[in-house]
Amino acid sequence: MSAGEQPARAGVRILSLRALASVLAAIGFAVMLVSGLVLFFAPSGRISRLDEWNFGGLLRHDWMAVHLGFAFLFIAAGAFHISKPSDLI
Repeated sequence: MSAGEQPARAGVRILSLRALASVLAAIGFAVMLVSGLVLFFAPSGRISRLDEWNFGGLLRHDWMAVHLGFAFLFIAAGAFHISKPSDLI
């Protein structure tokens, strides 16, 4: 090693898996919050089908799919975060 170089620390990660799971859970929660509010205020039933109601370019069933998909992400990331990494590998 030449002068001025820092020794490499073994086992140090920039982003741990638990931290990544926390970030993914936070993103999932934020998207579910937005999509949940959109679905709460969206017209339901016949009105939304006949008028083809949309918000942000997505129809009601698209918002439901986004909400469900990010709910699965949130649950998976949360389960990984609270579990021991040795249990999953």
